[in-house]
Amino acid sequence: MSQKALEVSTPKTTPLKQSGKGIRTPKSSTKSQKTPKSGKKSTDCTENKDTVISTPRTKRQVRKLEITTPYRLKKRNAAVATEEQSSSDSDVSSDDEINSETSSRAEDGSTDIPAAPPTEGGSTAQSSSVKSITNGVATGKSVSSNGARSSKSRRSRAEPTIHHQAEDYFVEHGQQPVTSDHTLSRLDTPRLDQEAVAAMLHDIPTAYSHERQSLYEEHIELFHRWMFQLHNGFNLLLHGLGSKRQLLETFCKSMLSEFTHVVVNGYFPSITVKNILNTITDEVLDHKGNFRSPMDQLDFIKENMETQADEDVFLILHNIDGPMLRSEKAQSVLSLLAQVRGLYIIASIDHINAPLMWDQTKVSRFNWLWYDTTTYLPYVEETSYENSLLVQQSGALALSSLTNVMQSLTPNAKKIFMIVVQYQLDSQDNPAYIGISFQDLYQKCREAFLVNSDLTLKAQLTEFRDHKLIKSRKGIDGIEHLFIPLDAATLTDFTEQLEES
Repeated sequence: MSQKALEVSTPKTTPLKQSGKGIRTPKSSTKSQKTPKSGKKSTDCTENKDTVISTPRTKRQVRKLEITTPYRLKKRNAAVATEEQSSSDSDVSSDDEINSETSSRAEDGSTDIPAAPPTEGGSTAQSSSVKSITNGVATGKSVSSNGARSSKSRRSRAEPTIHHQAEDYFVEHGQQPVTSDHTLSRLDTPRLDQEAVAAMLHDIPTAYSHERQSLYEEHIELFHRWMFQLHNGFNLLLHGLGSKRQLLETFCKSMLSEFTHVVVNGYFPSITVKNILNTITDEVLDHKGNFRSPMDQLDFIKENMETQADEDVFLILHNIDGPMLRSEKAQSVLSLLAQVRGLYIIASIDHINAPLMWDQTKVSRFNWLWYDTTTYLPYVEETSYENSLLVQQSGALALSSLTNVMQSLTPNAKKIFMIVVQYQLDSQDNPAYIGISFQDLYQKCREAFLVNSDLTLKAQLTEFRDHKLIKSRKGIDGIEHLFIPLDAATLTDFTEQLEES
């Protein structure tokens, strides 16, 4: 038999026998139930009929409902009870001390309440009653005062100090940080210009030149494989430590001398996708005209390359992960350009997070073949446009780029820019100068009849920001101020060149 987890036993009942006449009830047991014996003996009614037999009736005990208390509430009540008991014990101890003091004073006769004069028949009783009353009153006052004092102290100890901690935190961290005035301009040794630094670095002998040369020759042996893979529809992506500019230039001279190729320096600070498309349409396809959008220009390149062009075009991209080509729009256009038949891309990357620029769609469009071309060569050309705090900036590069950009602006845009330049030169002696506010610039442009609304001025400032000619920052009052990120000497040279031309 299988065992059960719970077994329930029920009492057996005798079945009732049915007859034609009716249902027979089970007979009662012959033994009569014994009545509980009472303390008094019962007398026989035959012996004394006048006496009344009284049998004690047992009252039925009614079980009262009990209210149960949850465990947590019991625990809380117990804690409260212990706290009250400790406070009452302290109050009792204080009462005992007060009573002992009053009794000692009474024995010494130094009570404050004067004793009542003795009267006939009970002077001592009245004096003792007065003493007991005064002791009782004093004791009652002391109990009440001590109880209030103890409850106040408990409340003061239980009050949280979070509010005071928060105030202390904001007082501590609300002060402005103190900055040091130890700048590079205070050094005894003056900073060198870019040309002097380049000359000093050129004289330093390179380490491990033999190993570098052998590694470089190993990469050159892959050139024929690269050409085979390019003609089979793949694009090449070179990565690894060291500059790859010299390796790609060698590839162009040895393998692409008989083909049309376009070299793009992606590390140049003013390069855009529009410049790359314009070079292909103007220099390669000999198209003269404008396009409404880069997508229309891309469709024109695709149509001409696949139908009319008879030769292949190779696009060499140094640093496709350059600062100006990292945007979503630029990488989308380049990925669509890689799908054009007859156009092949050989690109290089140097940033460690460069693959994060492409999603699955862009990767499938590029169709990359990855090659580790570590050269350990210094990034001389790639870092020539970077600004260093340890090198004194001559401003020649900034001045030349500013002059080139100014030639492409409209006459009104040039006048607006010159207003900002002149305002900055006039305020160069002011150490608190942060720029010209937008409202002041708008007022000056309205007086010179250069703009007719603030929207026109905002559109012009957007063009200045795209060319990195102007920057903005907010002052203490929250108002936007405009300034040119060039030193006063460069701006002075720029104004002198404009006056001469």
